[in-house]
Amino acid sequence: MADPWNLRERATLLAVMLAVASVVTAAALYARLGRGALAAAAGILVGSLGCSAAVVVGYVDSLALKGTVAARVVSADGRHTLVTLSGTGFFDPYYEVVLRAGHGLLAQQSGVWESVAKAGAPKSARFLGPDRVEVVADNGCRYISSFDRGSLEAVPRWRMTDRGGCAAERY
Repeated sequence: MADPWNLRERATLLAVMLAVASVVTAAALYARLGRGALAAAAGILVGSLGCSAAVVVGYVDSLALKGTVAARVVSADGRHTLVTLSGTGFFDPYYEVVLRAGHGLLAQQSGVWESVAKAGAPKSARFLGPDRVEVVADNGCRYISSFDRGSLEAVPRWRMTDRGGCAAERY
């Protein structure tokens, strides 16, 4: 598992860490090589490369599909939220239900259900208990997932297909 915490803002955190690491490395190079022109050039090069990498990471993250919130349901204890997102990805509409917890840079998010354009939007999403959720598709099919309350990892995660009926892939 690449991200056991399912951080919602992982690209932003990565960009900040790259920028800080490049500045610290540049300062260490400058201190290690002395105060000459070579040390200054090495420090500027390392700092520039690190900050450039941070900008690229931030830019690539901004290109990611990010839908608008169509619906929101809060769990009974108030710690988790099911969010229905809708948007357009590469000319086709898409729909997604994600599970969220926390706020700010350390907020978590994990996918529960997603749909291709032809399969339609979700009709509803709700909590069935402290660690179970249900998504009802536009065609009335029900998809139930359990999730880990610490990492928010949902099992199974559902992807609707355009094959009709209640056909869905687990991902």
